[in-house]
Amino acid sequence: MKLSLTSFVLIAFITTSCVSNNNLNIQQSDKNTNLINGLNNEIATDDKLELERLIDKVLSYEDIDDDELVIINKYLIFLRKDIQTNIKTALREIEIFKESRSHKSIFNTNEKNKDLLIKLSLGSDYAFNFEFNSSGIFIDQNLQDSVHYGFCNSYSYDQRASIERIVFEDFERDGVLVIYNKNYKSYVSNLKQKFPTASFSELKSNDYDEFISKILNIKESKDRKNTLQGLDKNTNLVFLPRKNQNLKKIFIILDYKDAKAIVPILKSYVLDFPIFATNDLLYEIADPKKILDFEGLFFPLNSKTMSLFMEQDLKMTNLKDEFDKTILRELLLQEKLREADIKKSYIKTNLSDVEYNLNSCNRRTISISSAGDG
Repeated sequence: MKLSLTSFVLIAFITTSCVSNNNLNIQQSDKNTNLINGLNNEIATDDKLELERLIDKVLSYEDIDDDELVIINKYLIFLRKDIQTNIKTALREIEIFKESRSHKSIFNTNEKNKDLLIKLSLGSDYAFNFEFNSSGIFIDQNLQDSVHYGFCNSYSYDQRASIERIVFEDFERDGVLVIYNKNYKSYVSNLKQKFPTASFSELKSNDYDEFISKILNIKESKDRKNTLQGLDKNTNLVFLPRKNQNLKKIFIILDYKDAKAIVPILKSYVLDFPIFATNDLLYEIADPKKILDFEGLFFPLNSKTMSLFMEQDLKMTNLKDEFDKTILRELLLQEKLREADIKKSYIKTNLSDVEYNLNSCNRRTISISSAGDG
């Protein structure tokens, strides 16, 4: 049978249409993952959920009441050995925090950080005693990008490094497309040196659809379709664009303004394609429910924290303040450890798991999760 031009075009477009699902398997770095799998037959579902909540609470160094302590002690033996050790240590150190006198800490920081520190201390289970003057521990106004007293790296460095490890796995480095804007040129410059086989595209205009079409090679397909359509104006051609089949992952490094415009277009073309982002694009969100605009994207942030953020009433602030609060709380907890002369400790925060070491520097472990999974 002789094929018409229109039939041939339809077949060509259909057979070159889709990017396959890469069956992405994100390995969570949260040390609590699968911590109580062995309890499936020994504990009711409601009790299991309550136990998970209490484990998070204890490892976050929040005070618990007697009834909560009974539940913890009842099921402690079923937990992983490292979790058992961390819980026992946390319970012991929480009691030390409650009983010890609060020594004065002196900080040197700006007015905004002063206000946040005071609010954190008033809302804490423990007593804090600090003052502010120029001779104190310096806390930079840019909390995400600064290496603060006691930590190995800045939070910004750690969260980016965590997502990079997933994005630029050795066997897939040449299949990564990085999309960024001018605000992150310095960071991207380092990525280009570290991962030269990846592809990089800078967003330079507000024509977002044109930009995405071009970098995914969809514009060429659209142009071919328009040309062929002109040959047969009586038939509407089915347009199923052919995308770059070499791509395996997309990594967006954008602020919120550009990301909220780019992501819907990107997802419309690459439905099951794994898309990653740094937490930078979340900072400017004023309505936390807007996190759901990025549903399905992978961030260096655990799903419980995303859910917690979405419940916040930010009023006149944005999510950047929520990140700032957690970073400052990490610093306050470090001061409590120092007061109690505790050399090492493991504490969960909303942003990471922190391994405190008063004789070295504190290290963060950051979970990777998908927005909307909480």
